[in-house]
Amino acid sequence: MIPGGKKDVSFGALDSDIALPEKQVVLTEDQKIAINRIMTGDEKLYYLYGVTGSGKTEVFLNCAEQVI
Repeated sequence: MIPGGKKDVSFGALDSDIALPEKQVVLTEDQKIAINRIMTGDEKLYYLYGVTGSGKTEVFLNCAEQVI
């Protein structure tokens, strides 16, 4: 993605040899329940809602990781 109007900008390559520290995530009980319902449910679509910072992204990433 390139910022609007800046089509001739060149960016340096990312160094893929840089090791990033693994961050251990501790899920809340609500997140565990949501993940379990999504992964074991029969529905094809789920609406995950909550306030900003409530951990929706972590639930999404956990489910995506399990599927992959």
